[in-house]
Amino acid sequence: MRHFEKFNPEVDLGFYGMEALPLLAEDGAKKYPQHRFQAGTAEDFVELTTEDLGRERFDMFLASGVLCMLLPELAFMVLRKASEISDMIVCRDYLANKGGEISRKRPVMFELVPGHTHYLFANPYELMLRSLGFSRIEYIFEESADPRIRGTASFLALRSR
Repeated sequence: MRHFEKFNPEVDLGFYGMEALPLLAEDGAKKYPQHRFQAGTAEDFVELTTEDLGRERFDMFLASGVLCMLLPELAFMVLRKASEISDMIVCRDYLANKGGEISRKRPVMFELVPGHTHYLFANPYELMLRSLGFSRIEYIFEESADPRIRGTASFLALRSR
């Protein structure tokens, strides 16, 4: 949020954030008391109502590093909910799968820290977004200089009404 506020100080920024870890939601609420934060899961997000969110529409839905941690069915449910509240979806994902080298059916497993296995999924975002009516989808791929580290990708999806 500080980046949005820094580069666009004239914009009246309203933010609703959901964090999987209660500690992160609490930290966000302390740092940005003018915005709303809630602890919750992807399953909780798809069940939110207009009353929960405090408004019907948002200018943008932003997901950073979370959709690739969800099974494809749940990732689609999150994107479907996002499409109900916004016509702009921005996502940063940990799996740059531009060559299709990662299976959509099997997760990638790795140890983020010793003893803690992470599972990531190469979800077919473009297919999901197009099925939800998004016609403009742009990607930015960031390759890692270290061949042992996978690149990341960001995408912007826009839908005209």
